[in-house]
Amino acid sequence: MQKLFFEDAWERTISKQDHDKICDVFSNLQIDAGISFTFLWEAVNHHGDLLVTTLIHNNEKASMELKNIYMKYIHDTVTYADYFTVPIVIPAHHSMPWTFIFTKQTEGKCDDTTYVIKK
Repeated sequence: MQKLFFEDAWERTISKQDHDKICDVFSNLQIDAGISFTFLWEAVNHHGDLLVTTLIHNNEKASMELKNIYMKYIHDTVTYADYFTVPIVIPAHHSMPWTFIFTKQTEGKCDDTTYVIKK
């Protein structure tokens, strides 16, 4: 059975409202086998970067590390793509929230990707 967990920094800093929203979304998901991502929300920071918050799902039998993975996010009519490393080992059959930051320089990139975030 899939379990939700929050990385330590998330656990310390996330608002109760966001924590509850993430738990609610997670409790209503049907998670496919393998590695997948669920879009939660997006925001723009003071640098104009696009912050895309997701749930990362590891629905496999082994722990997973995401090192130098190529992610693509389609935002309206603009595609963003870049390489990311998530510095957390995600245990087997666990999900966790994570925010990917797409900078202005990644706008328009859309090479072959490892993973796609769908809104």
